[in-house]
Amino acid sequence: MPAPMQPLSNIEHLWRPATTAPPLRPDEVHVWSVSLCIEAETLDAMRNVLSADELSRCERSPLVHEQNRFIAGRGSLRHILASYVDTAPAAVQFGYGHAGKPYLLHPAHDLRFNISHSSDLALIAVSVQSDIGVDVELMNEMPEMSEIAVRFFSDAARKQFLSAPAEDRLETFYKCWTEKESISKCTGQGIVEEHPVAADDIAVIPLTPAVGYAASLAIKGPVRNVRTWRWSPALSVDAELPCAAATGGFLYCR
Repeated sequence: MPAPMQPLSNIEHLWRPATTAPPLRPDEVHVWSVSLCIEAETLDAMRNVLSADELSRCERSPLVHEQNRFIAGRGSLRHILASYVDTAPAAVQFGYGHAGKPYLLHPAHDLRFNISHSSDLALIAVSVQSDIGVDVELMNEMPEMSEIAVRFFSDAARKQFLSAPAEDRLETFYKCWTEKESISKCTGQGIVEEHPVAADDIAVIPLTPAVGYAASLAIKGPVRNVRTWRWSPALSVDAELPCAAATGGFLYCR
């Protein structure tokens, strides 16, 4: 399995609520859990900070709930990054590197980030010095898990999955899958590779952002602390994921 460049001294799993970015040290990675089920009024505000290109991408989906999730995720990303670099969310501009990995084009800054989303949840990882990749998945049953593991997992991950007890197979599969995807996103490989070789200079950390979800964070760089936050200012800080259908001003996210 992947090994860190140096021991991580502190890994939080608190997911403390916050509406603005705290100070980010060079030896830290911040991971934000973001609900994609937000109030209609907040969704309108999120839509207003998106670029024309983002709105065009959003409209390509024929499903309204997928459009809403895109707006919530992209708008949240803009708000979170803007609070780190002290600018307006609408002023943030993205560039895209190898395999489509996004980076902060404007304002010019050393901030690095990565985003992943599944169902009603997104994770956003942020760093100022290290390459990072994050992946989150809703743990749905899949009859083809064994075939996927044989084709795409590394030797170690495949052995781990195939040797897991039946009752642990689902969780083990998603643990291995999110580890693989987070490494791919950290290195910028993008496209899924068959039988990947784990890099010795990448640390992979399992995360548990919500019940029923699996997630992993991959880090390449001198990081000693990982801090976790929950950003959804329009919702109660006690809101739980995955979100359910709600009445009043809330959107139906399924």
